[in-house]
Amino acid sequence: MTLHHLYRAMAFLGEELEKKQDRTPFAPRCTKDLIEEDLFQEHRDLFTGMDWGVFDTTSLYFEGKGGGTIGELGHTKDHRTDLK
Repeated sequence: MTLHHLYRAMAFLGEELEKKQDRTPFAPRCTKDLIEEDLFQEHRDLFTGMDWGVFDTTSLYFEGKGGGTIGELGHTKDHRTDLK
């Protein structure tokens, strides 16, 4: 692929759609917008389900009077050895 091919692809993606198409207040709609919208519609439910989750507790600490029963002084990746 040469630089010329990249420039042609950019020109294609930036081509304005017909004037009867909806326009945004900031820029005219172009071919890129249609492609982005189609990709979004096709993959919009890709991350909507959740089977399990992970919570990183290596930087979790307590401040104030709370944390007396489950908190211990320790070392976090933030190097806060003064907090429970």
